[in-house]
Amino acid sequence: MDGSMDFKKVIDTLESVGTDQNIKIYRRHGAKRALYGVSFANFKKIKKQITSENGKKGFNQSIAEQLWLTDNTDAQILACMIAEPSKITKEVIWNWSKSIDSNMISNPFADLIYGTPYKEEFIKEWLGNTNDFLGRVPFNLISLSAKNSKETDDYFVPYITYAEKNLQHAKNWTKESMNNCLIAIGGRNDHLKERVFKAADLIGLVEIDHGETSCKTFDIKDYVNKIHLKKQELANKRALAIK
Repeated sequence: MDGSMDFKKVIDTLESVGTDQNIKIYRRHGAKRALYGVSFANFKKIKKQITSENGKKGFNQSIAEQLWLTDNTDAQILACMIAEPSKITKEVIWNWSKSIDSNMISNPFADLIYGTPYKEEFIKEWLGNTNDFLGRVPFNLISLSAKNSKETDDYFVPYITYAEKNLQHAKNWTKESMNNCLIAIGGRNDHLKERVFKAADLIGLVEIDHGETSCKTFDIKDYVNKIHLKKQELANKRALAIK
């Protein structure tokens, strides 16, 4: 994996590091199209070998767009990882969105969009989308904001209300993303925790079909409490370190 990477070398590398075992795992997680079976550890290694035209490590928009056109799941995952958020256009995002057909793609796709100037536009556009895998993207984006942004509480409250009303009627994977989104929001602070807990009481038991995987549905209150406990433990450690 040493040296500069062009499109052909990237494809050759993806193919060489893929495994049959990973193909089986990814199929169980819903991957439908062609696969090499590349581990996420190897995706990260390949990403480090890619450089943009202006010398930016880990990114190359041109290669990303070529990778997407292969219609190969591994290539499209890497495309999302190396696409440049500041360079990718709304038109390209729209085109890519048309082939989102599994969580294997929708999750890294959301990670990419989060860094673009179009995040809010696509949240509104895809909220309630009937494509289960595209319909989960807005909640992935809101989750990322809950974990990383400095948005005020008022930003998140409408999405809590939306999930409160729609979660139980949503398609399976959109439901999972809504559930996880509520957990991320509730983990921000005590005020949002209280609001999320009220929503959880109204929503009731959340059941998600995880197929042949070992994944489990997260209980909203339980996981929010775990997040706050970890925060408190970290704060205590910092306080002791200062003393």
